Amino acid sequence: MSVVAVVVLSLAACMSLAEAVIRMPVDAASTPFTSREANIIHVAMNGGMALMFTELYDHNAALLLTCVYALLSLALMMRIGWLWNRAPRTRRAEVVGGSVYHLVGLVAMIYAIRLMPMPAGAMSMVGMTMPAHDMPLVATALGAIFLLDGVVTFLLVAFAPHTIFRMGPRRPTIFQAHEPTQQQVRYLRMLAIPHVIMDVGMAIMLI
Repeated sequence: MSVVAVVVLSLAACMSLAEAVIRMPVDAASTPFTSREANIIHVAMNGGMALMFTELYDHNAALLLTCVYALLSLALMMRIGWLWNRAPRTRRAEVVGGSVYHLVGLVAMIYAIRLMPMPAGAMSMVGMTMPAHDMPLVATALGAIFLLDGVVTFLLVAFAPHTIFRMGPRRPTIFQAHEPTQQQVRYLRMLAIPHVIMDVGMAIMLI
């Protein structure tokens, strides 16, 4: 089961990396799943979780991942402040919402790394539980948030993809005059896969 988890998480990370580098032809650069920020976070999160399911994961790898996520968190906090100052007062929450969620994900990942079992390869998708710690409700609450986001994202992308195109912070009304094409909807659905996989992986680790 761990091998399956590594393959799925690695493929999800590669999908996000390809989108961040190649920029697939979908006119939805500001949606929660296709922005460059989202792709970078998905690469880091899914790639990190894939590493945690291998024999390469040890104390040094945990320290490296913690440093990476801490640096990304610092960069995101600076970006959130920049977006907040630039956004119109009536749209500030909408503009920074995606970045705040990514920041929560990074902090939750650092939290999970400090709590996950050692030595290397100790994680498995079946029977994986968090060790006893001081704040079990925090882990459960974070896991529930990721699970809920994964379910909502799946339902929206599968059954109401047009609403996603109106959630971007930079161009919230881009498709008010013209609905997205089928090609754009297909790309959106494909690029939402790493996001859902990230949510499910985090939920499994934390709940």
